[in-house]
Amino acid sequence: AVCILLGSVTACSTTEASPPPTPEDSLTDRAEASATATPDDAEQTSAAPADAGEDPGVPELPEAATVDTEDGAEAFVQYYVDLLNYTGRVPQSGVLEPYGQPGCATCDVLEKETSDLEDAGNRYEIDSLAIDSIEALPFESGYRVQLEGEALEAPILDAADDVVARTEAVPELDWAIQLNFESGGFLIEWIKSVEA
Repeated sequence: AVCILLGSVTACSTTEASPPPTPEDSLTDRAEASATATPDDAEQTSAAPADAGEDPGVPELPEAATVDTEDGAEAFVQYYVDLLNYTGRVPQSGVLEPYGQPGCATCDVLEKETSDLEDAGNRYEIDSLAIDSIEALPFESGYRVQLEGEALEAPILDAADDVVARTEAVPELDWAIQLNFESGGFLIEWIKSVEA
């Protein structure tokens, strides 16, 4: 769960005031998805990945995501989405934290929601984010990355593998992500949803 990047768009709520479009606008995430998930109907089922229950291990940062170029920025955002999906299915605090700059409120929310999911002994049954496109453009000191995709309805399982809730599907995600390249790697300055 977790704002999940989750979602685009609706919520990763923060406690900060929201003037015009601020860097940490609402982003629908696993956190919100978990909070607003509805109890499961016994009839509803989702296909679990073939390796459900097995931990493939934290995805490794690809070499392509460490290069200070537009392609590198796009590869990094794809990697971060992979981490969000992974930490939904196998919640582990500390996995997302290294990739957010201090002051990235959405990053903090995503990390906290992962930790809360871990503490509760819950997990997503499937990946909750599907990406259609990622496009990076140079912007001031870093890159502005536009991400489009969708948040899937994901069953939330407890330790006994019983469905305790479901995240809401968001068919059209549209995020803007500000990246900065520092000390040989990308860091996220902010993530926000883009209103149509």
